[in-house]
Amino acid sequence: MALVLVILTTGIAGATWLARVPILRAIGHQLVHADPVAPSDAILVLSGGRFDRELEAADLYSRGLAPIVVMTREPEAGVLEVLRARGVRVESSLELRQRVLEELGVPAASIDVLDGLVRSTQDEAEAARRWAASRGASSLLVVSSSFHTARARRVFLKVFRDTGVAVRFVPAASSDFDPETWWTDRVTLRDGLFEWQKVLFYRVWH
Repeated sequence: MALVLVILTTGIAGATWLARVPILRAIGHQLVHADPVAPSDAILVLSGGRFDRELEAADLYSRGLAPIVVMTREPEAGVLEVLRARGVRVESSLELRQRVLEELGVPAASIDVLDGLVRSTQDEAEAARRWAASRGASSLLVVSSSFHTARARRVFLKVFRDTGVAVRFVPAASSDFDPETWWTDRVTLRDGLFEWQKVLFYRVWH
């Protein structure tokens, strides 16, 4: 009996090991969503990322897919005020992101910042809905890091339900997260694991 259990356990462990790569790839691909790109009223670049989002937004703008790039504003880290009080010239996250967009060819006059602070994807979706309503926008291209697109799309579609606004998601092409190999790098492994925690949270509470 003991021998049978050892053989069975070894077989299950071996099968799991052999299947790990397809399973991990499937998990990675579930985090990514890409809609067909089409001309829209605005490009909304979500906060966060490592400038991959700003690069994608600038590329979409340069292709003439929208006349304006819209940004969201995150709360500043408290340490920035401490540094400024000591005479250190330091940009906020928003200022740095705006500068990146401008240096990539997006004119300052074509950049708009949503009112208020955002602390979550839900906040960003609600702020975007208010902006779209105030501008009479009927379509948005929403840019985010690849691993964030599936969950963000779920949130946005719920918030924009019954508005008539077409929301299309564009994963940043330069994102480090590759669904085929995401678990092999410490940074993208962390991104993937954290994102799955957020996916589970949203599915339970929203």
